[in-house]
Amino acid sequence: MRPLPLSPAPEIPLKDPIDIEWKLNHKLAKQLYEKERERIAKANRDQAKAAKEQEVSAMCKKEQEKIKKMEEALKSMQEE
Repeated sequence: MRPLPLSPAPEIPLKDPIDIEWKLNHKLAKQLYEKERERIAKANRDQAKAAKEQEVSAMCKKEQEKIKKMEEALKSMQEE
C-alpha cells in the first residue's frame, strides 16, 4: 500500500530584512570586542615576558654572587 502524500507544510512568514543600522552596529561592536581581546592578550603576554625577564635577571645575579664568593675563597686559599 502506498503512503498518502503529505499535506503541504504551512507557510512560515520570513523575517523582515535585517535593519542596516543594526547590522552596522553589530559589526562595529564585534570589531571593538576583537580589539579589546587583542589588547588584553598583548598585555598578558607583555606581563608574562616581564616576569620571565625578571626571573632570569634574579637567577643571573645569584649566579654572579656565587662566582664572586668562589673567586674570593680561591684567593684566600692561594694567599695562605
